[in-house]
Amino acid sequence: MSLPQYAVPLVFSNNIDLENLESQQDLWIRQYENSRRPPPPPRLNSPRSLRACELCSIDPDVSLAKYSLRLHLNEVLGSSNVEAQVEGVAQSENIRLATQDALRAFQRASIGMGTSKEKLLAYRSYRAQEAHRPAQLAAAREVRRQILAEETFERRRQQHLDSAELRTQSNASAHGGSGPMRESSWSSVVAAGGPAHLTPTSPSEWVPPTGEGSAPRASIDAASTASGPSTTYRSYSPAREADLAAAVHPAGCGESAHELLRQPPPVRPREQPLRRARAGVRGRRARRGQREDARRAP
Repeated sequence: MSLPQYAVPLVFSNNIDLENLESQQDLWIRQYENSRRPPPPPRLNSPRSLRACELCSIDPDVSLAKYSLRLHLNEVLGSSNVEAQVEGVAQSENIRLATQDALRAFQRASIGMGTSKEKLLAYRSYRAQEAHRPAQLAAAREVRRQILAEETFERRRQQHLDSAELRTQSNASAHGGSGPMRESSWSSVVAAGGPAHLTPTSPSEWVPPTGEGSAPRASIDAASTASGPSTTYRSYSPAREADLAAAVHPAGCGESAHELLRQPPPVRPREQPLRRARAGVRGRRARRGQREDARRAP
C-alpha cells in the first residue's frame, strides 16, 4: 500500500522494534486516519528486529504494515480500475454476500463515504492484510527473543571467562609465578617424603593407626618386630609419645581415665537456670510454710 508523503511527519520513538511497533502504528493511525495525505508510517530500525525479520523471510514494510479500514478506503477512493477489480471478485465469490459484509463493517466503523464497490475492495484489502500480519508479527517476535537470549548467554559466558582469567593473573602475580597456584595432592606429599610434622617411625616406635595407647608398649614392640618395618605416619612428637606410653595402665586403661570416671559429670550450661529456678521455688515454699506456722502459733 503506497501512501503520498505529508509535509509534517509525526515524531516516533527513537528505537522501533518488534515489541513497540504495533503501538507506534496505532498512534500513527489515530493521528492521520482522517487525512488524505498521511506521512510515512513508522518503520523498524532495531538491528535485532530486522535480523529476526530476515531469518523469518518477512518484509517488515509490507507484511507487518498496519492500516485501518478508513486508510484502506482512502487508497481505493478515486481509483480508475475499481470496476475491473470488482468483476474479478465476482468471478471468485458471491459478490452480493461479500458486499453485505463490507457494508456492515463500514457501518460498525461509522464510515459513510465511498461507494459500495469501493467499500468492497477496501474491506477485502483490510481482511487480507489482517489475516497474516498478527501471525507473522508473533513469529518475528519469538525469533527476536531467541536472539536476545543467545546474546545474553554469550555476554555472561564472556564475563565469566574474563573474571576467571583475571583471577588467574592475580594469583600468579601474588605468588610470583606465571601460572595459577595449585594445591598439592596427598599422594604427591607422601611421594615427596611426607610433611614435616609426619615422619616415618622405626619398628621400635611403631604405633597402630587405630586405638593408640590401647595396648602395652611391650606388645606393641613385639607386634612391630614381627610384622617388620612399617610406613605408618604418626602425628605425635617424641615427647608426647613418651607421655602417652607412661600414662598407659597395665590393664589397658590410663590412670587419668579412671580418675575421670570417678568424677561426677559436669553440669550442662542449659541445666543451670533450671536448677536455680527449682531452688528458688523450694525456698519460696519453705518461707511460705514458716509464715503459716507463725500465724498458727498461739
